[in-house]
Amino acid sequence: MRLHEFEIAVKAGIAYLPLGTVEWHERHLPLGTDGLVAWEVCKAACKRTGGCVIPPLYLGTSTSEVRGGKKLIGMERVAGTELPGGLYYLEPDVFYKVIESVASNAERQGFRRLVIVSGHLGVEQVKALERLVSDWKGKIKIAFHGRGIWGEGGHAGIGETSIMLALHEELVAMDKLPGPYKGILETSPWGANKTLGKKIIADAVEKIVKMAS
Repeated sequence: MRLHEFEIAVKAGIAYLPLGTVEWHERHLPLGTDGLVAWEVCKAACKRTGGCVIPPLYLGTSTSEVRGGKKLIGMERVAGTELPGGLYYLEPDVFYKVIESVASNAERQGFRRLVIVSGHLGVEQVKALERLVSDWKGKIKIAFHGRGIWGEGGHAGIGETSIMLALHEELVAMDKLPGPYKGILETSPWGANKTLGKKIIADAVEKIVKMAS
């Protein structure tokens, strides 16, 4: 985006902030699934409302706990073991401060509304974003949609896999999964399809466009 394009975006008044992770998504989905999904949905919403999409932030937070001397984060707690690929984690208060700073920057540039779309909906992440919306005292209006936006099926399950098939089929590797399938999280992606993915995406875009209005 060049300067004249940015100036047009500011006049439209809306900035979208896609949030994701670099995180284990079973063996068939890319580590950056959350951010890719949020980014594509933000771009689709932005085409309808004007404004601009801030580059995706692949940092976030999740619930964590120490077991057997090891700190387990997010899906690791559910799996009961460390998982490869997790490079996103910030302590909840640090994550809160980062997003608060992004909101301040957007306000300083003249945007009137910041729409936060998170592909990652870990409990602590949702709590931090909801707290920011509640506590925010600045002029820019902040909107965040919490749980339920990405359909059903669990982490790396049928819903998330369907979304990725619709958005980036080339990044989905179903052949990496054994069959019959019983993954670490027992959320089967079998049955995922583009039609379901397109429906989930369309529903999400509608909700986000309403948030931007």
